[in-house]
Amino acid sequence: RAVAAESHEFSPAMAMNHSAVIIIIGDEILKGLTRDENSIFLCQELRKLGYAVKKVSVIEDKVNIIAKEVRQAATTHSLVITAGGLGPTHDDVTMEGIAKAFGEELMTNDNLVAILKKHYQTDTLLEPHLKMARIPRSTVVCWPEGKTFPLLKVRNVYIYPGIPRYLKSGFLLAKETGFLQRCDQTFHLCKVILSANEIDLASSLTDLEQRFRTRKLSVGSYPLEDESAVDRQVKVTLESVDEKAVKEALELLTDELSDCILETKFENEESALEIQSEEPASHVDEHLYVGHVQKCSGCQALVDDVYIQSKCDSHIGRCMKQALDALDSAFTRYGPDQICLSFNGGKDCTVLLHLYWAALHKRWQFHHSPVLLYITYGKPFPEMDEFVGMSTSRSVSLFLL
Repeated sequence: RAVAAESHEFSPAMAMNHSAVIIIIGDEILKGLTRDENSIFLCQELRKLGYAVKKVSVIEDKVNIIAKEVRQAATTHSLVITAGGLGPTHDDVTMEGIAKAFGEELMTNDNLVAILKKHYQTDTLLEPHLKMARIPRSTVVCWPEGKTFPLLKVRNVYIYPGIPRYLKSGFLLAKETGFLQRCDQTFHLCKVILSANEIDLASSLTDLEQRFRTRKLSVGSYPLEDESAVDRQVKVTLESVDEKAVKEALELLTDELSDCILETKFENEESALEIQSEEPASHVDEHLYVGHVQKCSGCQALVDDVYIQSKCDSHIGRCMKQALDALDSAFTRYGPDQICLSFNGGKDCTVLLHLYWAALHKRWQFHHSPVLLYITYGKPFPEMDEFVGMSTSRSVSLFLL
């Protein structure tokens, strides 16, 4: 059945304002029952695509509230991302809210019905199944080959599930396929670490931002809590789409505060990930590994996912980053061909294998293959042998000694 929608005039914002809004939908976030991991990921990724995120809102699972928030965001910004509310239960009403925002009807999509039948292995879908197949009439459905679920957008609103791993994979897929395209601006960022109290920098930073106000330079100041540091430290950021303005501002800041500057790092948001993906070392014979490069080309999203999770501000994110840094240090010291990973199928070494595999391919882009050592003794569990064999057979670039 179709759900009637109210009629509203809609005038989409001009894409040239390069701004974005993120709408997190879910009572569980507002009640503190679930941690919002999607906002920081989306803010970082949208920044890399050239979009300035102007607002992140967390709202209830209510049709009228969703409709109002979506309509307001879509008419004033280039891009809107929604996360959450796409499931089969009574409180999953995101599609109804978006339909109402644009004065549309909800229609049952035959392709979604087919994929749901296949997913749930049934020819008879119940109402909760069919609920997930109803989308606003003007929804653009992109179904990349080999993927289970489609990418969805209504006008300038891109719709994602609330489960972080599904949202991340969907967003990266949208970027990879061009379903979500970057805009024609790039943010330039300089980070400066100073040994000073923030209050002592206030006047200088205010004057600096005022001096560059016509060139849209953003100056940020953030106290650092480093227990190992003897003196107080502050991180100052200089950011603009005008690269020359950032460099000029840094020069002025350096002239005035050179005595307390500890570190300066200039970054280009667009190439932040590309910088980490260095070319293969000069001694590598690229022709020798061409087969592995071709076979592993579809694994890049998995590598990206590991590094995205390592950037999360959480205990596990920090642990992952520490492990990846240690692996990268080992690669620098010994090279990829001088490292062997002991693998016995246990949970600890399985986690390490995932991190090792990602770090290796992040640095050398599938030009090297992990080498594993599996030592059998006595009478190992048959299940363990089976798991090790299954793990190695599933990867085309994995070897056992």
